[in-house]
Amino acid sequence: MNWSASEIRRVDAESSGELWERFLTAMVAYWNESFPSELSHLEWHELYTERIRRRLQERPTWLWMYEREGRTLALTNFHLDGGVAHVAEVWVAPESRRHGLGAFMIRQMRRTLREAGVTRMAVTVPANATVAASIDFWHDLGFAEVAVHLEATTFGPNGD
Repeated sequence: MNWSASEIRRVDAESSGELWERFLTAMVAYWNESFPSELSHLEWHELYTERIRRRLQERPTWLWMYEREGRTLALTNFHLDGGVAHVAEVWVAPESRRHGLGAFMIRQMRRTLREAGVTRMAVTVPANATVAASIDFWHDLGFAEVAVHLEATTFGPNGD
């Protein structure tokens, strides 16, 4: 498929409520796939809306959606922290996967960051994702593993 940078919509603090809702709807799809049992939609919507609006105020943040013919086909969310661009989310609609759209969005992100003088990018791959395919995707884009990040809950059998 042919992808065009002109079809990328930027979402920011001044964006319309309609654009925000389309972005959040795509984020719900991402979260349902990557973290299916984390939060209910209502809890997530409130938490994420507040968090992302605060992030927009506190540091450079880019929220992008790829839209074609009125449909959201992909999104990216990345922000600058300590001189490193952190890729928070990348999602491609199931029917648009395996056509290069995700890689196109990352290449556009890289170009934008390079123009802003940012020299490093980082991404965390959720363990619930199809890990091998996801890691291959990032490797193909020039990313390399530099650490293993482990987490534990403070609740449950070992959380005393």
